[in-house]
Amino acid sequence: MESKKIVVNAKEFLKTLKRTVIATEDAKRTVLKGAHVLVGQDFLIIEGTDAFSLERNKIQAEVDPEFIDREIWIEYTFAKKLSKSVSKHGEKITLIPQFDNSLVDEPIGTLTVIDGYGDVFVDEHPLDSSTNYPQLDRIIPQEGAIKFTTTKKKILPTLKEAYRLVKKEEWNAVKMVIKQGKVTLNASDQEFLIDATEVNDKELSIYFNVSKLIKLISNNSMNASLDFSFQESLRPILIKREKENLSVLTPIRK
Repeated sequence: MESKKIVVNAKEFLKTLKRTVIATEDAKRTVLKGAHVLVGQDFLIIEGTDAFSLERNKIQAEVDPEFIDREIWIEYTFAKKLSKSVSKHGEKITLIPQFDNSLVDEPIGTLTVIDGYGDVFVDEHPLDSSTNYPQLDRIIPQEGAIKFTTTKKKILPTLKEAYRLVKKEEWNAVKMVIKQGKVTLNASDQEFLIDATEVNDKELSIYFNVSKLIKLISNNSMNASLDFSFQESLRPILIKREKENLSVLTPIRK
């Protein structure tokens, strides 16, 4: 009898998993150390947070009806190792989750992953059945009125220059200033101009951990749009990418 399964594009799944792992690597709570997967009728939402940054992405999938509306947990170490080589697992990946249906909240017991070459990988680290993964959709902010658009190619060199000046500081904090149609970064009394478009005429200054932002955009395509939006200086920064995939970064209070 064939196992019930979920089938995904290998590169898309592994790139998304890798992005999520990066967002969770600094988590201090065990429950956040991994990727949380929400299963839809023909898609997966893969999300993760370390309580300071957040990743949430949607990918297409062929889903057995038994798994619709289920939740899957992929432990951090397993996810990191599996997603290390994005291009070496063939065209499709098959996910075979097994649940203990005798338990009320039906946590995942094991996850078997079969890649396009038939290699089998097993994650045997279930999420503790007494723990509920936080509902991230409740903490993702609405799009703010203060906005600008850039790309990884445009913003990354500037972020790295700023990081070089603050990398020995505890929070790697820099200040972003949006004013008179320009976006600048201030680090250790030095100012850097960000190459941005669609900067509206509203003003804002906000502190954030520049090393975390570098990590969040590290797996983006160089020329894909990054749409930043802000509500105010103490509210999370929302970064939207293609297909409404997004990242969130908590500001630093200074």
